Amino acid sequence: EQSCMCFWWSPKGDKLLYLTSPAADAKLYQKTRGMRLRCRWNVYDVATGKAQSYAKFSPSQTFLEDYLPKFDQYSRAMTPWSPEGDAFCFSGSVRVMREGEGYAEEYEG
Repeated sequence: EQSCMCFWWSPKGDKLLYLTSPAADAKLYQKTRGMRLRCRWNVYDVATGKAQSYAKFSPSQTFLEDYLPKFDQYSRAMTPWSPEGDAFCFSGSVRVMREGEGYAEEYEG
């Protein structure tokens, strides 16, 4: 079972970007704070009715502690979507990275 933690419509309104986490992890995180929460970005395409899931990652502590609890307040002021709605960005770690490394995953659609 997955919990939807936050979501954003693309600028054109044709896609929905949403963040999920295993429900048990989300509940445990709320109690313990400071654990690494496993999450996954998903994009739902309205035209096709299909969702695409991306690699699991751990969001940054700033995102988890400062942004996520006030998602409804910040969601209109900040969006991870690019202006064209063909890409999104986020802060967190997909895996342990060495200095100078980064991660990018391309979204086709």
